Amino acid sequence: MLRRFLPAIIIAVSAGLALVALWLAMEESRAVQATALATLALCAITAWYGWMTHRMVSHGHTQTKQLKRTEIDKEWSDAVVLANLADRVGAALRELPTNLSDGGFDRSVREGALWSRDDLRELEVLSARLGPWASGPLVDVTNYLLWIDARIREIQKVDPLKGFEYSRFPGDRWELAYRKSDEHLTVVAKLARDRAKNLAKEKRTLDEAISTP
Repeated sequence: MLRRFLPAIIIAVSAGLALVALWLAMEESRAVQATALATLALCAITAWYGWMTHRMVSHGHTQTKQLKRTEIDKEWSDAVVLANLADRVGAALRELPTNLSDGGFDRSVREGALWSRDDLRELEVLSARLGPWASGPLVDVTNYLLWIDARIREIQKVDPLKGFEYSRFPGDRWELAYRKSDEHLTVVAKLARDRAKNLAKEKRTLDEAISTP
């Protein structure tokens, strides 16, 4: 930015020096001296104004970059949290059987470590905050996971010795909910990690720009 004001500053200073020289050479003329002093003062004011304008513009640009840096840092943090959360919920899901024909379905469902309702709420909040690239794939995932959670709790309420009546269990719906949830959680985790990497690069670029006067 300083380069924009260098010509004006150089001209002002040069003119000032020339006028001082003229004033010294023409001591006999009071009018010329007064004119030279007035012009020199004007040159000094012009140079000062150019310098102050540069400082204000530079400060404004720095503030804008810092605000942008804060926004990027928040989005980066959300993307990292979303990636880790999607991985964690996906890992819990994959501990469950994919369909009724899997061996040990009842035992796996009863012993599996489920995600929490808070996890699902955080998935919704983060994905909505990050935008369509995150919220799009997750639009139905929380509903699927809540449905799976409800079915698991129904099974867990029944005494294992008596056995759950699986003849009435919606196996097709379970398989669909499992498959869709697994696919979309995997996609979101990858997208969030990629987004975090890109934002990290943007942060480094902005940091360099802010630190460069």
